Amino acid sequence: MPVQPAPMPVGSFASYQCDDGTQVDVHFDGIAASVSWPDGRSVQLSQPKTTAADEPQVYSNRNVRIERAADGLHLRDGGNAETLCTETQASA
Repeated sequence: MPVQPAPMPVGSFASYQCDDGTQVDVHFDGIAASVSWPDGRSVQLSQPKTTAADEPQVYSNRNVRIERAADGLHLRDGGNAETLCTETQASA
């Protein structure tokens, strides 16, 4: 079973490049996260439940879902297919 990434520290930030060409910036704030796109759009997400150490960290709202997993960040934006995103920059 792949090892899940450690939770992002409160106030940390990461940029991601996705396989479908999407770029997003994510700010992590404990059980909340905000996702921003280059066009200025942003959404606020929250964790629906407490995440165990061996589970991916999921943040979501009605339209957007991100999951931090061993292989990267999985992004689902509205009705679009889920895409895998690779971290390109991070700061704690």
